[in-house]
Amino acid sequence: EDEFESPEEIAPYAETIPGPSTRHFGALAKELGIYIHIGFAEKDGRETFNTVVALNPDGNIVAKYRKINLYQGETHFLSRGKMPATYIAPFGKVALIICADVYSNFPMQAYRKSGVQVYALSTSWAQMNSGMNTFSEAAAQSHAYLLASNQRYFPDSGVINPDGSLQSHIRQTQGVAYGYLPRK
Repeated sequence: EDEFESPEEIAPYAETIPGPSTRHFGALAKELGIYIHIGFAEKDGRETFNTVVALNPDGNIVAKYRKINLYQGETHFLSRGKMPATYIAPFGKVALIICADVYSNFPMQAYRKSGVQVYALSTSWAQMNSGMNTFSEAAAQSHAYLLASNQRYFPDSGVINPDGSLQSHIRQTQGVAYGYLPRK
């Protein structure tokens, strides 16, 4: 369950970066020769963040993003991130975003101004069948691809084109959303 209410409740699940998850998935990214994004609770000193880390095909961390726009009760157990995070991949400049950041002015405006071509959205969108509309609007407004990965208990994931149209969409089922990004 991820409905924490206090720092004490989330503390057993929080990790440092680098840590066990980044080492495990870094090795997997290297073995498979792929990019992997992982989201988890990050412990940094006395603070805990909702963080996503991007690992490259060499298994190295290429970007780390801490959620900026905390949603509802998250302020009781998480600290707010401060800066957008991007990295360069063969398919362009990739921006990392988490859940409610997708519809907020900051960091989305900062990403648009920096020329992002792909948004990688890690989310736990809890309203059944409502995420993809918001995700498509964000892609169209930004003129960028958006890769949405939602939790399995509210599946609403997919690959969205820069005009907001869907390449693939998983709704009310589990699976893999396939799509294509042009090489830059």
